[in-house]
Amino acid sequence: MQEEQKRTSDTKLGAEWCDAPYYHWNNSFTNEDGLSLEDCYKQYGLGKKKIFNNTCTMEVIFLDKNKCFGKSWMLKIYDRRNLNVPVKLYENDIFYGEFKY
Repeated sequence: MQEEQKRTSDTKLGAEWCDAPYYHWNNSFTNEDGLSLEDCYKQYGLGKKKIFNNTCTMEVIFLDKNKCFGKSWMLKIYDRRNLNVPVKLYENDIFYGEFKY
């Protein structure tokens, strides 16, 4: 599914990346039931949630049938201007481009 070029693991997120589209993905990640991110996307879908006093939106892939944000994979966070917000937790799983729904 995801064919965009991955940034190297030594690339560190900084403010300079905020205006470039990217998302977080890991082909080796599996949920508790052994499903890949792609399988979770197909089976459980995407979710969006306003965060930081409604100044940003977080997009996630749900990891189980309960569709809880506490059990999800964060694809990206963006602000009101649609600029990406850096997230250090996933900085080794960054791909250039837009996530293909």
